[in-house]
Amino acid sequence: MVTSRKGAGGKTAAKKKAAAVPAAPDLVQLLTPEGDLVEHPEYAIDLSPEEYRGLYRDMVLVRRIDAEGTALQRQGEL
Repeated sequence: MVTSRKGAGGKTAAKKKAAAVPAAPDLVQLLTPEGDLVEHPEYAIDLSPEEYRGLYRDMVLVRRIDAEGTALQRQGEL
């Protein structure tokens, strides 16, 4: 049963709850479904090839550590 009983301040509970929900942020598409880059001025990145290699190396290392940790956890060793 839903009531429209007013609380302090004269607002109903439903209106208070609706007012507390933040607005959804605008979505930004940086890749097409095919995987092509979509240029967006707010998210422009200017990295050298060496910086890209460093980021890729870090990503590969983290994925390997994660895979090993998951395997150890499943075996009850972690």
